[in-house]
Amino acid sequence: MTVDITATGDTDKFSVPASVTFAGGAETAVINITPLVDQMVDFTTYKLALTIAPEYSSDYLVNTWEGTFVYANSKEWVSLGMCVYTDDMVGPLFSNPCLSWEVEIEEHANTPGLYRLVNPYGCEDSPFIRYCELEENYVIVDATNPEKVFFGETPNDGFTTGVDMGYGIMTIKLQTYGTYSNGKITWPVKGLAIFDDDGGYNANNSGEFCIDLSDLVD
Repeated sequence: MTVDITATGDTDKFSVPASVTFAGGAETAVINITPLVDQMVDFTTYKLALTIAPEYSSDYLVNTWEGTFVYANSKEWVSLGMCVYTDDMVGPLFSNPCLSWEVEIEEHANTPGLYRLVNPYGCEDSPFIRYCELEENYVIVDATNPEKVFFGETPNDGFTTGVDMGYGIMTIKLQTYGTYSNGKITWPVKGLAIFDDDGGYNANNSGEFCIDLSDLVD
């Protein structure tokens, strides 16, 4: 038995057959969908829906299938090397000095100014590595607007450090936007806040927090 199919959505990005044939007595059949990659843009999401002809559908069964596809032909994040990360949050909360160390930093392949730190507090050079409970932790730094830098996908996100020094894992939140100038991402004094299980505290009290990309080490 042959059943007609109607495709909707991003139909110009896929080759979809107009019908599917069921073998005698079979309840299922394979539909071969071919992506037209020459028509696709890297790191883009496409949608496709397939609906069978009404005469073969039922009021008690779903007659439309919907799928989402992400086309990615290259790396989404590209390593820039090692930046210098200066902490004015975790250490000073426990009366320690501001410390600096190298952290790998990546940039989004299609979005200049969108960065990602690779486990800043759990990396090999971090002085807090023994307190960090996360083997993998990617911290988004959105500097696409150099005057309004923030962590995560929205200014309200912040990020987790993964560090637990006995009072719960510490997280970082914004009190104001940061800035990106002369290769350095910085925040105003008390422009950041740090939280653990005991509560929240002002951070960057010395104004020394910095992500320094001005002299990347390959």
